[in-house]
Amino acid sequence: MTLPEGAYVTPQGWVVIGDEAYLPGEKIPRQTRPYRHLTDEQRATYNRDWMRRYRARQRPAASLHALRCTGPTFATGCRCEKIPLYPKDAA
Repeated sequence: MTLPEGAYVTPQGWVVIGDEAYLPGEKIPRQTRPYRHLTDEQRATYNRDWMRRYRARQRPAASLHALRCTGPTFATGCRCEKIPLYPKDAA
């Protein structure tokens, strides 16, 4: 078995690559995922974009009013039960 550059085997048999350790029979990935060193601004941008995508998935696509909601209350803002409809992939 050939080890990637910088990898070594401990006396207990563990294969150590950077900060990750693998058992002798465990499959070693071809390339380990490097750490992402982000600045505070990059981290804030990433978190903001992630939250926007998350909230967009949670936003209902449409809403059905209960059948007892009739008349002009729909236009003026009724307080009846609303049934939200979500896109199929939002679950």
